[in-house]
This record gives sequence, C-alpha cells and structure tokens, in this order.
Amino acid sequence: MAKYLEINGARAILAWLVVLDHLVLLTGATKAAPWAHYLLAPGGYAVQVFIIISGFVICHMRLLSRESYAPYIARRFLRIYPAYIVALVASTLILPYFLSAVLSSGWADENIRGHATTQATAIANGLWPEHFALHLVLLHGLVPNNILADSQYFFLTPAWSLSLEWQFYLVAPLLITTARSKVGAALVAVLSVIGVIAFSNGWLGSFALPSTLPGALWLFVIGIFTRLTMETISGRRWLAPAATICALAGCLLSKDFLAVAGWFGLVSLTLWETPLGRLLRSPQMQRYGDHSYGVYLLHWPVLTGLVAVAAPRFHGLALTVFCAAAVCALLPVMARLIFKYVEQPAIQWGRRLSRPKEPSNTFTAT
Repeated sequence: MAKYLEINGARAILAWLVVLDHLVLLTGATKAAPWAHYLLAPGGYAVQVFIIISGFVICHMRLLSRESYAPYIARRFLRIYPAYIVALVASTLILPYFLSAVLSSGWADENIRGHATTQATAIANGLWPEHFALHLVLLHGLVPNNILADSQYFFLTPAWSLSLEWQFYLVAPLLITTARSKVGAALVAVLSVIGVIAFSNGWLGSFALPSTLPGALWLFVIGIFTRLTMETISGRRWLAPAATICALAGCLLSKDFLAVAGWFGLVSLTLWETPLGRLLRSPQMQRYGDHSYGVYLLHWPVLTGLVAVAAPRFHGLALTVFCAAAVCALLPVMARLIFKYVEQPAIQWGRRLSRPKEPSNTFTAT
C-alpha cells in the first residue's frame, strides 16, 4: 500500500505557514511594518493545499476501505471533533479579553479591528448563542455574512476550514464513488465548476472565505482526481510533472493556481527521489505532521491569549517578536499533548467502529 509520507510531512510546514499568517495579522505587524504584508499570502495558499490534501486522503481511505457510511462518518467525526471542541472552548473563553485588547487602542491592523468591532457588537446584541450553536455542530461555515456576520470565524477563526471539511466528509463517499466512472468524473467536474461560479458571483450569499462546500469543491476534486489517477494509470510518473506544468501555466491566469501548482509539486516528491522528499519522509517531519492538526487549531487561542496579555505592555514589532517567541515555545508542546491525550484516543475509538478494520494509514485528514 502506498503511504505518501511526504504529504504527512508537508502538513507540518503548511500548518506553520498558517500560524505565521495569523501572527502577522493579530499582532498588527502590517501596521508597524508594511512589508510584513508579504508574509500573509503563504498562509492562504497553505489552507488551499490542505483542502486538496483532504480530498486526496479521503479518496485514498475510501479506496482501501469497504466500510459502510455510518462507521465512516463516525470515525471522521471522532478524528476532528474532540480536538476542535477543546480549541473552541479555549478561544471562546479568551475572546472577550482579546476584543478588549484590540479595541482599547489603535495598534491593531484595520482588518482585525473591523472583525473585532463586528464581534463585540454581536455579543452586545445577544447574538453569541446563535454563533456558538453553529460552531458546536460545525456548520458555521454555511451561513453567509449577510445573514449572520462573521459566522465563518466568530470564535475560532481557523475552524472555518473545519466546517468546510465536515461538509465535504458528509458527501465524500458519494462524490468518490461517482468520480470513479468516466461519466461520473465529468459530472463531478461540472458540479465543481458550477459551485465555484455560484460562489464567486455571490449567488450563495456573502462570504469572506470559501467556507461553504460549493465554493471550495473544486479543490477537493483536484485531490480526489489525483488519487484516482494514481490508482488507474500504470507508469504514472508522467502525471506529476505534466500536471505541474499545466498548473504553473494557470498561474498566469489566476493566483488560485499557485496552490494547485504547490500541490502537484508535492505530488512530484512522492514519485521522485529528491532531498526534499527525503526530508519530508524523515521521522522528525512525520512527528511534526502528526501534530499539525493541533498546531492548526490551537495556535488561535494561544495567539489571541498572548495578544490579550501582551498588547498593553508591548507596541509595534515588539509585540510581534514577543508573541512569535512565546508561540514557538508553547505551541509545539500543546500540540503534542492534544495529539497524545485527545486525538489519538479518539482515533483509536473510531477505528474500533470499523468492521473490518481499516488498513493503517500514515496520515489522517484534517
């Protein structure tokens, strides 16, 4: 069985790119140093690659497993929800202090101040129970801003993608089964194109991010098609370089293709022997990859908590440097602990639900 260790190792790098993005945003670095704006782009592309990886991984697992829908969706729930609820509760408790720190002075980035103002107003108007209820059932990404402002990331900003993942998990078996035939693959491709057109034109409502499945289905489908192609085509080594060239050419048309190019570059590492591929397969990178979900979720309460404490004492880039040092010290330990005591027990419980047992994998979707 192919293990695709490089993908698990790459998840560690992607998670820390998201941390860098939010560190710059939350500490007002772009206001103190405008050049810091260039540090934001990699985080957005990293999330897009995460979404493609999820399509690939779920397809990989479904091809290897004959389990029915009920144990499948129960195991997906147990994989993402226990760690998520820990991060959600922590972020919810920290939120009032973070909002106070952001709104009490002018150090914060205008984007963050705008979101903080919206959130503080919603709390004052008694709308937080609706937000929290949607977060509890992982459907907050479905609600557009014109219905409930900032629904996608009210309490735990990175979790907009978790809501998107959950929407995908609910329909993934049907999508993957359909995509295994030529006609079905064409149908899935057409649906993904219709979805992104509908999202881009605002037909689904106003969203700051593609947190509703139609808006991001095309990214999941790229991952699904990549895995299905690996299964069906012999001598597949031509796929990665050819697809990478096509994706790089697409960069001339849309910046979204940068994430696609990065994905196929990563796929190339699974097919060719390279120093970077060996690094991603190393035991250390595999451990970091295992902890990447915790890094992705917990960095938000850690960063917002640090900002709430440090903002009254530090200003400008000093706040950024302090938070960067603290998050680098705290987050790896916290991610390791949540993996050991929350994620792993839930994963093992989920595996016991499968009859027959699912073949072991070296990575799991987030």
